[in-house]
Amino acid sequence: MWKYLPFAFKNCLRNRRRTLLTILSVGVSLFLLGTLISLYFAFYHREGPPEQALRVATRHKVSLTFALPEFYVQRISQVPGVKVATGLSWYGGIYIDRRPVHNFARFAAEADKIFLLRPELRVDPEQRAAFERERTAAAVGRSVANLNGLKVGQKITLVGDIYPENLELTIRAIFDGPDDAELYFHREYLEEGLPQRRKGFVGMVFTMTESPEAVPRVAAAIDEMFRNAPQPTQSESERAFQLSWVGFLGNIKLILFSISGAVTFAILLVAANTMAM
Repeated sequence: MWKYLPFAFKNCLRNRRRTLLTILSVGVSLFLLGTLISLYFAFYHREGPPEQALRVATRHKVSLTFALPEFYVQRISQVPGVKVATGLSWYGGIYIDRRPVHNFARFAAEADKIFLLRPELRVDPEQRAAFERERTAAAVGRSVANLNGLKVGQKITLVGDIYPENLELTIRAIFDGPDDAELYFHREYLEEGLPQRRKGFVGMVFTMTESPEAVPRVAAAIDEMFRNAPQPTQSESERAFQLSWVGFLGNIKLILFSISGAVTFAILLVAANTMAM
């Protein structure tokens, strides 16, 4: 076998352009294939923090675009096995402009409960107290703060789109954690400027349970509680909820597998053509 290597090498030098293009085509194809496989594992096999296995996400059964009454939070907190229940509302909005660097998750939350619900988020106790105490305060993740140059004490403006209200916020806390590309502010502050018909609602209810084994039982109990209510619910583990967001983009698994198959077939064709020549 080894005695044929000099002949193969000399053949590669006969047409340097063809050899270079072959190497580039195989290299780009392998890079694309590796990227697709990485995306698949990031979507479906990424391990979250241990606390994620304790949380239940509850939304309107019909669609995320429909809100839930605020009193659902109190009812859910009384379900056996629930440690903390809190309402979250996706604010959306615009910070400065719509460039990707300024695009991050923004939630209206119950300030005194959000860090109980997400203990994996680490924040200075004094900053946390300041965030909980001040009505117009905001807590922002470290990655968002670094990308946008945000500092404690800085004032920012969020322009409403989903909600017809602009918010003037003051950064009072910067937290660290596995998912720190988020900003939280007081839901009460958001509600103050809303029309009466939109007050008293939350987008979702997140629940911290006592153990991972309690998650399916708590989820079933919540949905049974509101089964005949005007706003029925769908409760699932936080991981399942995240995958449902991915599902809104379509059949991601089929798309990734189809493109990967096409790339693999292209690599085989290039290799076969090279070997034939």
